[in-house]
Amino acid sequence: MELNINKHEEYLKDVIILAGEILLESGAGGYRIEQTMNQIARHFGYADCNSFVTNTVINFSLHDLTYPRVKRVTARNTNLIKVSRVNAVAHQITSDQLTVEEALEKLKVIQDQSESYPAHYKAVASALVGLSFLYLQSGDMQNIATAMIAAAAGFFVKERVASIVQSLFIPEFIGALLIAFIVIAMNHGLTDPELSVTLIAAVMPIVPGVLITNSLQDLLAGNLMMALTKGLEAAVTSFAIGQV
Repeated sequence: MELNINKHEEYLKDVIILAGEILLESGAGGYRIEQTMNQIARHFGYADCNSFVTNTVINFSLHDLTYPRVKRVTARNTNLIKVSRVNAVAHQITSDQLTVEEALEKLKVIQDQSESYPAHYKAVASALVGLSFLYLQSGDMQNIATAMIAAAAGFFVKERVASIVQSLFIPEFIGALLIAFIVIAMNHGLTDPELSVTLIAAVMPIVPGVLITNSLQDLLAGNLMMALTKGLEAAVTSFAIGQV
């Protein structure tokens, strides 16, 4: 059977695939990505659309008489700013505030943006996370500076290594190793160092919380393949941290 090529449908598929690609690269869960893609398609009357997302591949088809699209995604990070902006564009599309062409241009701008929070903001936030977990574990006041410095330095180094080495295990391992060195060095000579409590608090900023949460969400939504791949990715990252 010969497939039809419709310019409007091709533009629409461009929008849907690009939205899914940005969401997947930015750390969104598979169920949410599929839901967003299907909502856009159904808004334009394509009730029989199909989408299937794994942590590296996006598959989408508007209907049986058009070419399906397959997109390979290799870069993945956590960027909630982009997730929020893509969701806003999807809402504007489904509320008829944007045409397909306008939405495509907006999504291209979002994709090209490298905008994220500055490194020093992330370092400060990581230090506060370390402090919070030290408090939750009833850590000693003498370890506050150690936990904050180690958490900030470990997260910053992990981010820098991840921007150079496109690998799962290595950035987290190096970040956790630096945290361990800082905690041990700064606790040297203290009467009651509580190394384990301080270490746990300091490594929390590099624990793959987003991956774990997305894995559980996809598991509850019935997307078992996405849940399994996200879970394995989180397990590998956690293993790298635990090796230290």
